[in-house]
Amino acid sequence: MDAEGNRPETEEERKKRERREKSKRIIAAVSDGISALSNLYFTSQYAPDMYNHEKGSMTNAVDARLERLKAEREKNADKYLQFSLKLGDLENERAKTLRELEAQQERQKLAREKAQREAEAHGWAAVLQPDKQREQAGKANRAEQEAITAKAEAEAAPELQQAKIATEKARKGSFGKTQ
Repeated sequence: MDAEGNRPETEEERKKRERREKSKRIIAAVSDGISALSNLYFTSQYAPDMYNHEKGSMTNAVDARLERLKAEREKNADKYLQFSLKLGDLENERAKTLRELEAQQERQKLAREKAQREAEAHGWAAVLQPDKQREQAGKANRAEQEAITAKAEAEAAPELQQAKIATEKARKGSFGKTQ
């Protein structure tokens, strides 16, 4: 059976089918009525009764056929529903897989961008390294010079102090004599 045979009937198709079934029932009922009338006529003419409502009824045959078709339609509708549910599940799985792939690609993209930023930062650090080394060397030289100056000042401090005292005494002495 193809997909067309499994799909449920449309409203228009259902109405057409119900009209056909109704007309078949009417024809079967008319046929049964004619059979009953002909049997009645011939039995009134002293013929044996040939009418058997259970076996020879066209209405029963039509009803049985219509019931069989109805059961088949219901079975096909159930198959169609199961097929639709499976198809929906497959589409959901496909969408889930696509979402997972997109998320993985996004994670990889972000990781590449982060690695690129880190490589750039490392590159800049490498470029700036000589400047940093010169700066550190300059600081070390300045500290060394300051240490040498401090040492020289410390060594010359007693002499400088003596000179200051002598200058002060000389100033006091010259200030006191002029008054």
